[in-house]
Amino acid sequence: AFRDGKRVWDAEGLSDALDVPLRTVRSVVAELEEARILAPRETEDRPGAMQLARPAEKISVGDVLRALRGSRETSIGIEDIRQTVVKVTREIDRGADHAEATSLADLLRDLDSATAETV
Repeated sequence: AFRDGKRVWDAEGLSDALDVPLRTVRSVVAELEEARILAPRETEDRPGAMQLARPAEKISVGDVLRALRGSRETSIGIEDIRQTVVKVTREIDRGADHAEATSLADLLRDLDSATAETV
């Protein structure tokens, strides 16, 4: 719906559709708006509605991951724990290389293909 303009979403609608607490959806939406991945598209009948801030082809999965994971700085004083956190963070970064090359449009095409195969 984000991509075809047929329906705009608001946090409450996403919460219901995804069966995720509204507080969680609002938090994620705020992070994605701050990262300029989502933008408001409010109308009289849909206050709080949103849409992609730019074409899906221009938004990588890596962009979304960076927006949602926030700062990776550790303030833990125990060196062993800090080193473990740094190691895990590096592993996540390596795994995210593929995400950087994948756009939201790629994911949507894959979803369309998977949906067509099950119908």
